[in-house]
Order: sequence, then structure tokens, then C-alpha cells
Amino acid sequence: MRAWASYGATKSDTGTAHCFSAADSLLFPHMKIVLDQDACIGAASCVVIAAKTYALNEEGKVFLVNESATYHKRNAAGEVIESESTSGMDLREIIIEGARSCPVLAIKLFEDDGTEIEL
Repeated sequence: MRAWASYGATKSDTGTAHCFSAADSLLFPHMKIVLDQDACIGAASCVVIAAKTYALNEEGKVFLVNESATYHKRNAAGEVIESESTSGMDLREIIIEGARSCPVLAIKLFEDDGTEIEL
């Protein structure tokens, strides 16, 4: 069972999550995710933990699977390397656990007010 299922969300046959409510702001509060592809060594622990947020490219470097419509930054290859979190990503705690799992700390997370989330 996916982690979000325990929060009352359901999944359709097409894989789309449904049944989100006003509580979504608690489950998916905005935070800024910043990736350092130069530091990334391709361990993929972030991907194993938070596959709806992180992925590895052909060079084994992390990038974001989803992006915010209001704020995101791409590298020269067009991969998203900086974005606000979105409801299409994993839940907040899973995003944090994925970042925390990085052995070289190539993922930084920031609250809306700019405060870095301590990993």
C-alpha cells in the first residue's frame, strides 16, 4: 500500500490520486527542493524512498520528477533541479526522508520562509 493511502487518498485505475480535501495543505505544504547534481553520486537512495519526487538521469544524477507551475528551475538538459513541492510528489515526510538518505547531502530542502530544513 502506498504511503498516501493511509491519509484517505485513493488511486484510480489510471494511477491518478483522488479524494484530496482542505487538509491537503497539511499533507503537501510547500517547501523548496534544491538539487546539487555536481555533488550527486547516484546512490539512488532518494529514489528508492521517494520515487514520486526524485529520479536519476542517464548519467546517474538526481532530478525532480514533478515541478511546480509557479516556481521551478531546469538545468541545461531540461531536467528540473529546483522546485516548490507539489501534490504530485510524495508526502512531506517522505520527501524529507529521501533527502536525508543522500550520503553526500546533494538535496537541500527549505520552508516557505527560506529556513533550511535540517536533515
